[in-house]
Amino acid sequence: MLRGVRWLGLVGMLLASNITLAQEAANVSRISVTGRGEVAATPDSAVLTFAVLARHENAAEAQAQVNRALSRVKAAVRKLGIPAEQLTTTGITLTPVYADRRAEPAAQARIIAYHASNRIEVRLQGTEQVGAVIDAAVKAGANGIDGIAFTLSDDAAQRQEALRQAVLDARAKADAIAAAMGVRLESLEHVVEQGVGVFVPSLSRAMVAEAAATPVSPGQVRVEANVQVVYRIAQGL
Repeated sequence: MLRGVRWLGLVGMLLASNITLAQEAANVSRISVTGRGEVAATPDSAVLTFAVLARHENAAEAQAQVNRALSRVKAAVRKLGIPAEQLTTTGITLTPVYADRRAEPAAQARIIAYHASNRIEVRLQGTEQVGAVIDAAVKAGANGIDGIAFTLSDDAAQRQEALRQAVLDARAKADAIAAAMGVRLESLEHVVEQGVGVFVPSLSRAMVAEAAATPVSPGQVRVEANVQVVYRIAQGL
């Protein structure tokens, strides 16, 4: 009787072991890969941000100087045919300037002037006027350029194409892995989008100085997509 119980126990252990092995086999019967797709497109719009900066010992006068200069900048840009709704104020600051404590170590904090600034964003439909807008804004009183970026007004088509290419890239990788392993892909288990990024070309400060006098080459907007794909491996031949 005892021998029979031991035998049944051994059979049970073997069955449990086989079930565990089967479960482990099921866990490795998949191929997981990542795919990447990239699309380049010519930008059809641009965003320029100009700053007007002033310093004066009187806070009101510092702000007044900035306001007058900004009005001239707006008028100059509008003369190029840019609609008012494409000009947006993005930041106004007024900060005190204190005396150098290293020069006056015994003195208490003393305000000697004020820094005033105002920033305006210009959105262009097209990129042909970038150089002309920079030139006009600087001549009118803009003494700072915070950034120039070339963009796509609608990047939906590029995003979708980048995703499509990412899925194709993932399939090609899975096929290569399966061929190397001597197995066959059976079906798609799941796909996870890992994000779509849009990378826009921009001009550095050094390049901006040249842009007013020469035609601007905007470069290419790059749209990149990544996906994770899991395929099942076919069992048997």
